[in-house]
Amino acid sequence: MKNALISPHLIADYSSIPLMKQYGKNTMIGLDPTFSHNQAFQKILTHHFNHFLKYESLLLASDGYDVSSDVIHDMRVTLRRIESTLRIFQQDFKVSQMTLLKNSLKDMIHRLSMARDLDVFIDNMVNYQHKLANEMPLSEDEKKAMLTITADFNRQRKKAVKKIITLLKSKEHIKFKHKIHLFLAKNTQKTTLITMNKRSPYKISHIAFSAVYKSYERVRVRHASLDNATIEQLHNFRKECKNLRYLIENFEDILGKESANVLTEIKKVQDYLGELNDTQVAQDFLRYYFSRDITLSEKTVPLTISTYLSHIKEKQNWLLDGFPVFWHQINTLKLRRQLALAIAAL
Repeated sequence: MKNALISPHLIADYSSIPLMKQYGKNTMIGLDPTFSHNQAFQKILTHHFNHFLKYESLLLASDGYDVSSDVIHDMRVTLRRIESTLRIFQQDFKVSQMTLLKNSLKDMIHRLSMARDLDVFIDNMVNYQHKLANEMPLSEDEKKAMLTITADFNRQRKKAVKKIITLLKSKEHIKFKHKIHLFLAKNTQKTTLITMNKRSPYKISHIAFSAVYKSYERVRVRHASLDNATIEQLHNFRKECKNLRYLIENFEDILGKESANVLTEIKKVQDYLGELNDTQVAQDFLRYYFSRDITLSEKTVPLTISTYLSHIKEKQNWLLDGFPVFWHQINTLKLRRQLALAIAAL
C-alpha cells in the first residue's frame, strides 16, 4: 500500500525488494567510507525503511488473514534495525521527534513480538505433538486436548495480528512514517554534518569505528555475570548481542572482510539465547492457558501437554547449564582479533 505521505523516491521500487532471506545477506546498503555522517544515515535509514514498507504492504494486503510467520518475523527485525540506526544517529533529531519515533517503534515491536512468540510456540508444540505421535499412539482425548489448545492459541494469534494492523492504520503510525519521510527528504542532498559540536566526527568511518567498539564493550562487560545468570539477565544480554549484530551489518560495506566471521559467531549466540527465550515464553503461555480454566493445572492436564511442558523445562535447564561453556567458546581471542581487523579497515 502506497501512503500519500511517503515520497515517490522512497517507494518507487520497494515492492520489488526481496524478502529477508536475501535482506542482510546478499543485499548491501551501499555505504562508502568517505560518506559524511548525514549521507550515511540517509542511506542506511532509507534502506531499512523501504524494507519496512515492503512488509507493511504485505501485512495490510492480507487484512489479518493467512499472514505468513516470516512476514511477522522479518517486519519485526526490520524495525529493530531501524531502532538500532536511530540509536546511533539520534542527535540528528529533535528530542520531541526522537521520543515520537522511539515510542512508535516500541509499540510496533511489542505487538509484532506477541504475534511472533505465538507463531514459534504453536509451531514448536505442533512439531512436538507429531514427534510424540510417531513414538506412541495417542488416545482420542489426548488428540482432542492438543487440538483444543492449538485452536485457542491460533485465535490469540489472529487477535495479535489484528492489533498490528489496527496500529498500522492508525493516525499515530501515519505520523511516524511522515516524520521519517520528512527527515529523509530533507537530508537527501546534504553532505555536511549539522551539529552543535564542531568536534563531532564528520565521516561515517569515524562514527562506525567508535560505535562498534562501544557496542562490543556492552556485550563483553557482561562476561563476568554469565556463569550464574538468570533468564532475564540472559535475555538482556541477547539484546546487546542483537544491537552489536545490527550495528556491524549496518556498516558491513565499509568494514573489513573479517566482519563476516564476527557476525557468524554473534548469530550463534543470538540463536542459542533465542531458543532459551522460547522455552520461557512457552512456559508462560501454558501457565496462562492453565490459569484461564479452573479445571486445569500442571498436574491435571492431558499427558501430551504435561509431557510437552516437562520437555520444555528440561530443555531450558540444559540450555542454562550449557551457556557459560558455549559463551567461552565464542568469546575468544580469535573473535576479538577478527573484530579488530574488521574495524581497522576504517
